[in-house]
Amino acid sequence: MMKIAIHFTKERVEDSYAPKWIEYCQNNNIDYEIVNCYDSDIIEKLKDFDALLWHWDQLDYKALLFAKGLTEVLDCDGFVIYPDVNTSWHYDDKVGQKYLLESIDAPMVKSYVFYEKDRAKKWIENTSFPKVFKLRSGAGSYNV
Repeated sequence: MMKIAIHFTKERVEDSYAPKWIEYCQNNNIDYEIVNCYDSDIIEKLKDFDALLWHWDQLDYKALLFAKGLTEVLDCDGFVIYPDVNTSWHYDDKVGQKYLLESIDAPMVKSYVFYEKDRAKKWIENTSFPKVFKLRSGAGSYNV
């Protein structure tokens, strides 16, 4: 029988999918256990499980920095994790999303990315306004 690890802490409970996953597991007699992915021995703990569910929030910078690395490590080992590398690499990454959408010719607002200050200044001098400027991460009105 499959056993699922669900990351759940008291931080940002209001944004967590964990309570819904827990309820689903309980209602469907699925074996699960709560884990804290920030535990130093999380890799060892996960050896007792078949899968990990961890919804990290885009406003939780600690989770964003850590979760992607843990996801990549587990994915390389063939461990089942949601979200996995293929569904999360572009999460809350406007630059990655820009290049992804361009690569599939998706309709989108003309977007620009600058890595050099001089190029950004030159672009500003030759563009028309108004424009919307966003940082790499953030949704809604965050980092606009």
